[in-house]
Parts: sequence; structure tokens; C-alpha cells
Amino acid sequence: MKKLPSIYKNSINKQINNNKNYCYLKDTSNDNTNINNTIDKNINSTLDSIFNNIGYPYNINVLIKTKNMEYNTYLVTRNNNTITTLDNEIINIDDIISINRI
Repeated sequence: MKKLPSIYKNSINKQINNNKNYCYLKDTSNDNTNINNTIDKNINSTLDSIFNNIGYPYNINVLIKTKNMEYNTYLVTRNNNTITTLDNEIINIDDIISINRI
């Protein structure tokens, strides 16, 4: 068997300090924002369960209640801050009060 050429290895000449620095922020807000945070977590967990479900989310009929309107529609995509419905409406996640499967 033939001897293969050696592989180039670059030497590391400096100290590596990955993940040594960190920051801790404590939430010192009032109780109303904590209630809103739990509502937001419930909405995000509901959206996660819809989009991580077996099959496609646009096969699932949902009723979305926002601050201004109610939508009886199907979901298409989810971005960081918005949801796009099958009716080409873009809904801000922060405006959503509740999401229910129908």
C-alpha cells in the first residue's frame, strides 16, 4: 500500500477563552408583566405544538383572537414576530390574545 501525504495542521499559538464571559440579568418588573409573560409563553408553546405537529400546519383550522380582530383561518408560516395565514394576512405575535384549534 502506498504511503499517503501528510495533512496540514495549523498550530494554535494563542490562549482560547471561549465562553468564559457571561452576563446575568434579573427581571425586577411588576406582577402585570409576569402575567403577560406567561400568556406569551402559552401562545408560543401553542404555536410550537401546531408547527411541530405531524403533517402540515395549514391543514389545522385555528381561531386566533387578537387585540383588534378574530381570525378563523389556517396557519402557513411563522417568523420571529409574525404569523402568516392562508388568507395572506400577517398577524403580529405580540397582538395575539389566544389561539385555539377548531
